[in-house]
Amino acid sequence: MKIHLNDFQRSYAQNRIAFVHDLLSRELGESLRRTALACAENQKKQAGIIDVMCGLYLQDRDEMARHFSGDFESFVRRNFPIHRFGHAGLIPKVMLDQLASDSGEADGVGFSLNYSDDVIRLLWLSERLANAVGKRASLKDMIAAIAIDRDWMDELSRNGLTSSRTLADFDQDIRTIIFHATPHTGEGWS
Repeated sequence: MKIHLNDFQRSYAQNRIAFVHDLLSRELGESLRRTALACAENQKKQAGIIDVMCGLYLQDRDEMARHFSGDFESFVRRNFPIHRFGHAGLIPKVMLDQLASDSGEADGVGFSLNYSDDVIRLLWLSERLANAVGKRASLKDMIAAIAIDRDWMDELSRNGLTSSRTLADFDQDIRTIIFHATPHTGEGWS
């Protein structure tokens, strides 16, 4: 289900994501900053679901590999030609270059935290899942939230990533079962 937020709703949600510290775990907050920085360095105006998946992978390769199958390396390279793992992935390249220069000083650099409506919905869904068990949204909550939405999973599949587990699907597993009887099922019927 596609949702469309108005400008006020989007800015309010993004402000909550960026500045309310009890919504997201530290690792998930870092992952979103990695995503926003990689989008900025790759001249993307807004982070979508695919960008967030790349950011999650840049944050924790092992965890993402446990839950999804596919070639993450080429997935990230294709989406973010410019990217960095580790601590360097949280600092704009311009600042890294300035720090590496002889002066040892760095000027301030900023980048936009701009997420698509789908990403905002994903973050709220992951927060809801986490809140239901009394914690902050984490990387695993994001993975669970992604797995709940068929459209997001289909988008990942089109990009070469699939769940490494079989996901229970009530509609497909139960609702598609059709029982019928034919009139020729008596004892004498072979």
